[in-house]
Amino acid sequence: MSTHENGQPFAPSVEQDARPADRGDEPIPAVCFLDDLARILHISRRTIEKLRRHGAFPIRELPSLDKRPRWSGVAVRQFRDGGQRGSNQPIAMLHARKRRGAA
Repeated sequence: MSTHENGQPFAPSVEQDARPADRGDEPIPAVCFLDDLARILHISRRTIEKLRRHGAFPIRELPSLDKRPRWSGVAVRQFRDGGQRGSNQPIAMLHARKRRGAA
């Protein structure tokens, strides 16, 4: 592992969230993969996969470079924030779609 001149390890490139840390929000990578998305949105990989398969997942994917789906960290943050700080309506919408069978 590489380190800075001061001996501290390099951290992966991550966009810092502008909201206060006491809200429990994690930093969002510039490019999010399936596991990142599940962790950030607090839903399972399987739920994301089902919604994608039915064309119901609300965040548009980035162009494919390999077989792994990926999303823009900016788009994920915008969806998570739902246009209003403190609003969890987008996340609730995903859970409602899951209960309705991704319809």
